[in-house]
Amino acid sequence: MDETINTNTIAEHKSLKMNNLDELFLNLTDNPVGFDNKDMKLQLSHIYQLFEEEFHDTFISQPTPLRHTEFYLFKEGKDLKVFVTPTNNFDYYLKSKGSMYRFFEKDKNVNGVQKAGYIVPLDLIWDYFIGFNEITDFDDMTESFLSFNNFCVMIKNFVEKLYFIPSVELKQNLFKMGYKPLINSPEVSDVYKDIINSNIKKFFLDDSIKTIDIFENYFNYLIYKFLAVKNTRFKDSKTAFYYLKSQDYKRYFRSQDLGSNIQDWLDELYIGKYLIVPQIDIERICENKFCLTINALNRKNKKEVPIKDFAQMDKVFDEPKDYVEQIIEKQLMYALKYFPELEQIFEPENDLYIAFSHCEETGSLEGAPKIIEYFKTELINGTDDEL
Repeated sequence: MDETINTNTIAEHKSLKMNNLDELFLNLTDNPVGFDNKDMKLQLSHIYQLFEEEFHDTFISQPTPLRHTEFYLFKEGKDLKVFVTPTNNFDYYLKSKGSMYRFFEKDKNVNGVQKAGYIVPLDLIWDYFIGFNEITDFDDMTESFLSFNNFCVMIKNFVEKLYFIPSVELKQNLFKMGYKPLINSPEVSDVYKDIINSNIKKFFLDDSIKTIDIFENYFNYLIYKFLAVKNTRFKDSKTAFYYLKSQDYKRYFRSQDLGSNIQDWLDELYIGKYLIVPQIDIERICENKFCLTINALNRKNKKEVPIKDFAQMDKVFDEPKDYVEQIIEKQLMYALKYFPELEQIFEPENDLYIAFSHCEETGSLEGAPKIIEYFKTELINGTDDEL
């Protein structure tokens, strides 16, 4: 079995609790700006409900394991391909599906050894492994088969537990929807890292291939495959098409930036979901000089940790540092949309703090981000230094 995913790890993945949809949708308004009288929230809720009720039993073909068959992932131009060797058992699989694919054997160098096999599209391999709901482990299974099998089963479980969220990719005049993993707890973060660190990377023939990209490839393949099967459930919807296919849409319409509006609207799903949040902290150094830093605040016990201290820590608030960094970054990225000047705190020369001063003659705050102007009176006259 895959050396990085043992039996205990698989059990932990299976025991991952279902994402709480009521909590997920708590702060989400009905529609993005510019989508008045549409049904964006309703259709998104419908999608999650379908996954919750029907995903598990949709892809359970449990195909015949391909014994003594190896799989290697590589790039052909910009396309991801899989080299399958030897081909005899794979041929039986193709015939059993009545596949229209016809492949011819080619020689390929695999880690210094010339082997004969088929070069096939990655989606065809995904279509094979999607049928497994459980790990298949026999003595005559190759290590590469087990690695692909484990990888796909773990991602399938991740999707089944509803840890996905729509995302928006903005282009100059177009935008495209997709799906990203929703990592909203340390438990989910651990499962995600187990998958990303899995053994499958041993079977990438190109160093430029990253496991996180293959994760998102199969992750989106699974979601869109399921939505294609359930397509007729959305025939009366006004907006479901945005969620159902990964394709380009016009970004601008009647002076509205539709792509950015949907992106901002989806960000509402994250608001208030985290126990650990970023907090702006202002320290008065002397009479008219101040220092701005950003701390991580645990809302449960009110403890704080400056983010500049993360580098020397393995855990923050008894949680894995990687998880805390992820959720703090996510929330700060949302804040930067409204206060982009805060980004200067992350510039190398600022070392994660911003120094500024109050000029009594002009009343201005010199060197301070504009956000501080909102709290100027309280800052200068008050004693509360937390914002």
